[in-house]
Amino acid sequence: MDFDRTRMKRRGHGKYEPLPPQLLPRLWLVLADNPSDSGRVHSDVKRRWVEGDPEVHEKMALLAACAEEGRELFGDAALGDLNLRMINAARSVGAAAKFTGSGGAIVAFCPMGEEQEVLLQDICAAEGFTVVEVQVAPPTSEQG
Repeated sequence: MDFDRTRMKRRGHGKYEPLPPQLLPRLWLVLADNPSDSGRVHSDVKRRWVEGDPEVHEKMALLAACAEEGRELFGDAALGDLNLRMINAARSVGAAAKFTGSGGAIVAFCPMGEEQEVLLQDICAAEGFTVVEVQVAPPTSEQG
């Protein structure tokens, strides 16, 4: 992804280079049954961004500049116990794990294969999380 400011200003979006899905390893989505609702916060922001709302553009620039400082200031409390439990469950079996950004879900990769995938599914089930294999679709022309 390339978020060059000139391109963003001219086109309203970054430059995205698609990866061939067949190059990706098997990925797993881990979901909480009762996630937080990030839609309440984010539902109107994209529309306002696309329409060029100066307040949204200004605030997004501030947010980008403060991301690292915010992480240091808030630490794990800002991430929430539920999200951290999912990450810790995946990592406890040696899986790589990453927040999806939506709250209540993570994506996990099991580099050691099927045996590790079973361990991931078992530990997540014991914690009350749902695990499904991610199905990656080829990119469409709209994504470029």
